[in-house]
Amino acid sequence: MPLRIIAGLALWWILGIMMSGLLGTVVTGRSPLFELRGTPFGSIAVNAIDLVVGAIATPVAVYLTGRYVDRRRFRDFGLRVNRAWWTDLTFGFVLGGTLMTAIFVVQLALGWITICGVFVVGGVPQWTFPYWFLLSVGSYLVGSVIEELLYRWFLLTNFAEGFQVGPVDARGALVTNVLSNIV
Repeated sequence: MPLRIIAGLALWWILGIMMSGLLGTVVTGRSPLFELRGTPFGSIAVNAIDLVVGAIATPVAVYLTGRYVDRRRFRDFGLRVNRAWWTDLTFGFVLGGTLMTAIFVVQLALGWITICGVFVVGGVPQWTFPYWFLLSVGSYLVGSVIEELLYRWFLLTNFAEGFQVGPVDARGALVTNVLSNIV
């Protein structure tokens, strides 16, 4: 189990570094796009590259590790796209959005945060707000997928199998893993 986890995370990291370097070269290397780096669109492009890298590297790493290290199919990690999955997905998005909004409202009400500007992102022009907004939404969606793939599918599956020692069954192994991440 430790070897499977280390191999999967190493592959994910290596794929991410390689893809980020390759895509980053396209935007920041010696090309006509080089001039974009210091512009608002160039900054958006660099952030979009990170988004694309995460969206591609994570499923590829989980697939390759599952196929060649774990010897299991991709769907064996627990993805079942059906009515219950769509219900869970919708509930997760609503719950996540509600909790983050509640945190913001409480912090605003307690005076812990202030709103200094509207539609201004890090000093870049206001007209770039729609791009930054879409990039932020994309980042949250891709981040959610990455988290689910790495933690729920890959790591929890391997922990459930690997920590079954003596009287501890798969459920006990998962509880131990979750508690160790909280502490």
